[in-house]
Amino acid sequence: MSIGIMESVTNNEKAVIDSDGDRNKESVEPITNYFVGRVQQNLNDGNTIIGGMITSTNRDIKNGDLDFLNTSAITGGVDFMQYFKEKRYYISAKLLTSKINGSENAILEQQLSSRRYYQRSDFDYVSLDSNRTTLSGHGGNITFGKNTNSGLRFACNLTWRSPGLELNDVGYLRRANTAFHYLWVGYSITKPFSVFNKISINANEWMGWDFGGTKTFFGGSMGLYMQFKNLWSLGMNISKEGKNIDNTALRGGPAFHLPGSTSYNCNLHTNSSKKISLYSGFYINKGGDNSSNSHGLWGGISYHPINSLKISISPRYNYSNTDSQYITEEEYNSEAQYLFAGMKQETFSLTTRVDFNISPDFTIQYYASPFVSSGLFSEYKKITNPSASNLN
Repeated sequence: MSIGIMESVTNNEKAVIDSDGDRNKESVEPITNYFVGRVQQNLNDGNTIIGGMITSTNRDIKNGDLDFLNTSAITGGVDFMQYFKEKRYYISAKLLTSKINGSENAILEQQLSSRRYYQRSDFDYVSLDSNRTTLSGHGGNITFGKNTNSGLRFACNLTWRSPGLELNDVGYLRRANTAFHYLWVGYSITKPFSVFNKISINANEWMGWDFGGTKTFFGGSMGLYMQFKNLWSLGMNISKEGKNIDNTALRGGPAFHLPGSTSYNCNLHTNSSKKISLYSGFYINKGGDNSSNSHGLWGGISYHPINSLKISISPRYNYSNTDSQYITEEEYNSEAQYLFAGMKQETFSLTTRVDFNISPDFTIQYYASPFVSSGLFSEYKKITNPSASNLN
């Protein structure tokens, strides 16, 4: 059995506020208690693993200016893993629930947040309630698959997060109100033949819905990876995204229909066991209805002057051009108008990394990634029909 517990208490923090020379201290963070507990038990010679986890946050809010924060938040979950046939096959399941409490202002903020947008006019299966003082939700995922070093491998997954799920007091949740599944299938040959040391091919498909039953996205991809006998490797992938319905593109407005896209990428690596190794790659993405296009180039060099020291430098260039970048929402003639624009963006970055192994237990690492980016907005427009089948 494994047990982990983490408890933390943070103090009431204040900041100095200056208003035309008149200074005073205001509370910016209340006294808060955070707790995380985790337990896991291995059974059946490690072929069965069960576990559970709980997190809680409790804030002592005495300043009315901080009533936008949750006074308490608790999450709980259980997880299960079962292996079969010498661990070649497995079933994994995770279930979780959450509940937050707070003032009417705090829970209203949660309902209006970008994770939910309860104020959407077409959000007919939940309702915005400004008097609510609690919010709860659930989520989970189930996966069945086969995982081996060679031959056939696959994984089938279903994941969901209800509209009211909230994890961000301790944890991270980018979006609720979603359910999706994927099916991944791959085949690998690890026995050397011809010019190949090993080779693998894979394909997968995915599809998602919101909790109203609307299909929001779907797509698929195919990939190929080859390692040659000189230990160089080449990887290629093509993916196709179908038309999707974005519930967040209008930042609280109705769902926005977007065309699909097609993307390609390729990577080439030299022998990484050499003192000097190189890699490079590119990607291309084209959106339907001439809605967007983007591409990128990257490369890198790694240098091992001694076994314990590795230095790598990786430049990267990205270009994107879209005609549907959200700008703002304005009211005109008592009606909400959603303003968009075309946007061209270029970004160049240079990542440098140094890893120095002093001992097997002691490593010094340095990482830096400066970048420069520019964007140009043009062709401003308003959304006239967010559910139109053609973006134009």
